[in-house]
Amino acid sequence: MNQRLKTSERLKKKSDYLKVLRGKRCAGRLITVYWRICDCEESRFGFITGKKVSKRAVDRNRLRRYFKEFCRRNKALFPAGTDFVFRAMPGAGKASYDEIYNEAHRLMEKIASEIPADRTD
Repeated sequence: MNQRLKTSERLKKKSDYLKVLRGKRCAGRLITVYWRICDCEESRFGFITGKKVSKRAVDRNRLRRYFKEFCRRNKALFPAGTDFVFRAMPGAGKASYDEIYNEAHRLMEKIASEIPADRTD
């Protein structure tokens, strides 16, 4: 049973990332979530973990897996037709999955309150 994020649910192009990064953002201690309403049918996700977070690729890849797992498990939190980029902040490299999950969940609840429920694009 394949439970990965579908290709259509991921941001792939640099131009897509740049559009989202120019959109709105919601910051926490470990994560910053950028989001932008788009004309796509489903939510799309992108993940950024730079070397300022951790010099070890193992830690950066682990954070990306945490972000992907959060998105996969909580698709109901993400409004359709919205692009999201999760950026790890310095200090997130040693955080546990529970810390990442709790902060991401809190930020998504805050973002959900800002997105109008009855959008007509």
